Amino acid sequence: MRKLFVVYFTIVTVMLSAGIVAAQTITLATMNWPPFYSNDLPEHGFFTAISKEAFKRTGYEMKVKFFP
Repeated sequence: MRKLFVVYFTIVTVMLSAGIVAAQTITLATMNWPPFYSNDLPEHGFFTAISKEAFKRTGYEMKVKFFP
């Protein structure tokens, strides 16, 4: 019984830690629209900074690609 508990505990621990280690990346495409978001603004603009922080808090990394 104790051995079975140790096996289950190990499996659950590995599964939970794998989600923390393997961060997923979200890539968004947009155009330049200053002053809201732009490739030339610090942190790519106010809305981009807020969005990156929101994704970060949920375990995702956000990247932004700007197109004309």
